Amino acid sequence: QHRGAFPRDIRPLLKDWVFGCDECLAKCPFTRASQETKWPEFRTDPIDRLDLLALFSIGSNRRHKERFRGTALLRASRKMILRNAAVVLGNLGDARAVPVLAKALEKEGPLVRMHAAWALGRIGTGGARRVLEERLREESNPEVREEIRLALSGSASTRPR
Repeated sequence: QHRGAFPRDIRPLLKDWVFGCDECLAKCPFTRASQETKWPEFRTDPIDRLDLLALFSIGSNRRHKERFRGTALLRASRKMILRNAAVVLGNLGDARAVPVLAKALEKEGPLVRMHAAWALGRIGTGGARRVLEERLREESNPEVREEIRLALSGSASTRPR
């Protein structure tokens, strides 16, 4: 639920968590003692497993609100969910994410672009590097440019463990 950019050293610690509600619920003493409600109006549809790549196709804040209405995920804005998803995709290191992250690096706001650049650096394939090199020539935001430079430099904070 952090609002800004995640510090680079924290990003790997997110592992595969896009949103931390499960951990909070598991630790909360009130949750452990609670029971499932019998009132249907207080139940929500569970989100089994988020398709991280599909999150990037939710093209507007309105569509984000429609998709996650009735879930705790609605507490996070679209850009926060995309920022988190980019970090998780980087942590997973799956090259199938490169085209989606490349599009995010071009089309999304600076916060998401920064984290998409970091994720591409973590993935580290030739295709990911080409995307970063091309985007560096066009990127005007100084913070995003710095993320791209760091991702291309292969600094220790961008390499998967």
